Amino acid sequence: MIKLAPAGLKDDIEMRKVYAGFVAGQIEAGSPIIALEADLMSSMAMDSVARDYPQHVINCGIMEANVIGTAAGLALTGRKPFVHTFTAFASRRCFDQLFMALDYQRNNVKVIASDAGVTACHNGGTHMSFEDMGIVRGLAHSVVLEVTDAVMFADILRQLMDLDGFYWLRTIRKQARSIYAPGSTFTIGKGNVLREGDDITLIANGIMVAEALEAARQLEQEGVSAAVIDMFTLKPIDRMLVKKLRGKNAAYRHV
Repeated sequence: MIKLAPAGLKDDIEMRKVYAGFVAGQIEAGSPIIALEADLMSSMAMDSVARDYPQHVINCGIMEANVIGTAAGLALTGRKPFVHTFTAFASRRCFDQLFMALDYQRNNVKVIASDAGVTACHNGGTHMSFEDMGIVRGLAHSVVLEVTDAVMFADILRQLMDLDGFYWLRTIRKQARSIYAPGSTFTIGKGNVLREGDDITLIANGIMVAEALEAARQLEQEGVSAAVIDMFTLKPIDRMLVKKLRGKNAAYRHV
């Protein structure tokens, strides 16, 4: 069940702090979670978690392929590994390991891919990734997600602890624009209808959800009624919702 936050607000907490708080909370609750980093402890606000719980946080250094292999081995021992690195490296750099160690062997590993797309612009073109979702969606057993704001991130992370398999989650690290009110819950594999409309449908995910909502508001001033969908699950995509909206509206638009 979802409830929308007031328009135009930013989250009170950065996405990276949502993640660090989640990991710390799971450790304190006695979970077998293991967080693996590729020399990005500070970037993901994990320094204090590593200091307080050194047996649950591993800095594997700048060798993303080995991070995935290490996570796969930990999963085989019954641990619940969560791997974090930048999106470009969580897709292009370690694609063969994603296939061999996670997808092919169906290991229970969650990959958190941060600084997606243009949000990595300050690090230059080598760190920006626009093909990552296509790459990872091509793996047979992957589930691919892109969270929208801190409320969604916290809820999805909680769900991932109890789900078995290879999940790949795309996010930004800093503050997102608030879309959902606290207490909202989300169903993986189902899109969220944020705004009804009769003329066209805007389907978005991640940081583009706020842009789609703003576009819908501007279109309304021009006499165009636009529905807005947050399709935060890229694989498996909510085909039934897309088909329903295509049958209802005159056009389908992908933001």
